[in-house]
Amino acid sequence: SEKSDLMPMDFFMWSLLKNKVYQKMPENAEILKNRIYIACAKI
Repeated sequence: SEKSDLMPMDFFMWSLLKNKVYQKMPENAEILKNRIYIACAKI
């Protein structure tokens, strides 16, 4: 069986970030990356 490297905290963190990052669909990858960076800095 394969073991996931993700921990419960990873899922919790992505849940928080996803809600902030995808409030409006990003137009491109650079905007997406910037939104993720900003959202992480605010947590």
